[in-house]
Amino acid sequence: MPVYLGAFDSNHLLQLKGKFGGYEIPRQLILVDEPFIVDNGMLPHTMQLKRRKVLDRYKDHVDLAYESS
Repeated sequence: MPVYLGAFDSNHLLQLKGKFGGYEIPRQLILVDEPFIVDNGMLPHTMQLKRRKVLDRYKDHVDLAYESS
């Protein structure tokens, strides 16, 4: 079951702003206990993440993260 962790601490964001662009800094985290592997369809044999499948499976949690940012 995915766990929504919420926003980063503002002190951590300030430390990252000088080194990275705003689009490179994550603002929300969602932890999942399911590995992204070939067997569950999250990775093809080329080992590149199937973003659409991940978004389809965790859509509710991703929507929650965007609502609270």
